[in-house]
Amino acid sequence: MNKMTFRCYYDTLGERKVVAPKRDFVNEIAKLLVVSTKTVRGYLAGTYQPDALRKRMISNHLGIPEDELFPPKEEKEA
Repeated sequence: MNKMTFRCYYDTLGERKVVAPKRDFVNEIAKLLVVSTKTVRGYLAGTYQPDALRKRMISNHLGIPEDELFPPKEEKEA
């Protein structure tokens, strides 16, 4: 009789077919920048800003200018 380990059971579940668009976006940006999803969520929340290179990478990936994606703090408050 074959025993089913916890990991074997997990592996039989298969892949999730649909990923929420926002989660997919966060995962995509995290992979692009080689950072954690927690870091990307911090960028989105405004807790901290990506460095200049990562801003440029995000801008190039999305096709949106850096200054539009990451406006100076004064513009955000207006």
